[in-house]
Amino acid sequence: LRAAVGKDQCASADVFDSREQLDARFECDWARVSEKAGIRRLVQQYGKEEDDYETRLFKLKDALRAHYQTVAQAQVYYAACSVSDSFDISLNSFSLLLAEAAIPDKKSKLCKQAHCDQVFIAANLETGCKGETENAANDDRALCRFELAEALILLSNLKYIQENLTKDIVEAVTWMLE
Repeated sequence: LRAAVGKDQCASADVFDSREQLDARFECDWARVSEKAGIRRLVQQYGKEEDDYETRLFKLKDALRAHYQTVAQAQVYYAACSVSDSFDISLNSFSLLLAEAAIPDKKSKLCKQAHCDQVFIAANLETGCKGETENAANDDRALCRFELAEALILLSNLKYIQENLTKDIVEAVTWMLE
């Protein structure tokens, strides 16, 4: 799009696509993802033995941050493919994303398409009061950006840890996002 309209005519993109904006979005999303109980359990259970919980959490943050631009771009693209709100990813668009990334595996015990659908539901689960401003703005049937990041972490567990390819959530997430 930028090439089509020219840099001078697309000044607003510099506001939304700057490194500072990307970093701010990541920090906001990370704060939400890292407080989820399921993510905390994964970090506690699966990591290098020599690392304590805080070190594992920091390493997971770094792994996600290293690929965050791709996650954010995927969220924008697949949200646009959704028939619902243009900012959130519907289950159909999520399934399309996963199929195109070859994440579901028919031979897997725990990472078939049905399992991926369950991850969609788990990541979309809102915590706190439904009337809270954040929850009220969060579509109950679609994934926003931080929920997509959460879903990818949960899927990393199913695809790599539960299939005994690694016992380290950081390594699993890195493999998922590469």
